Amino acid sequence: MENTIENKRLFVASHWGQNIFNYDDGTGQFKKLEVSFRALRDCNAYDYLSLRDVKSITDSECIEFYNYLFYTVDTSDESKIEYIRDTFKDEDFEDDWGMRSSYDFLRSKGFAVPFMGMSIDKLVEYRWIKLEGNA
Repeated sequence: MENTIENKRLFVASHWGQNIFNYDDGTGQFKKLEVSFRALRDCNAYDYLSLRDVKSITDSECIEFYNYLFYTVDTSDESKIEYIRDTFKDEDFEDDWGMRSSYDFLRSKGFAVPFMGMSIDKLVEYRWIKLEGNA
């Protein structure tokens, strides 16, 4: 996928409603805004989304994600937390077909996930995202 403003708007739209859009307010300062029609209309090459690395997932998010993946309602279990953390330690999790079905869930929680064949590294390279803690 090419680094065009149209493609970037598609990517930004996939995070609709999240307060993660950083835009230049004209003074060189970035302000955070909810992804909405305004964000899409005004999106330019300097704007980016602030997203979390999946490796920063919390214990409670691990349990929620595990329950989502396996259709359970467990509240806590150290083995489930470790299962999810180990999944994200694998550098190839982006290419795992089983994980692709869960990208919407991760995206809704503000995590960086691949987009239309573009890796997270490519999204960072295109400056469409900045990973929190690395901004």
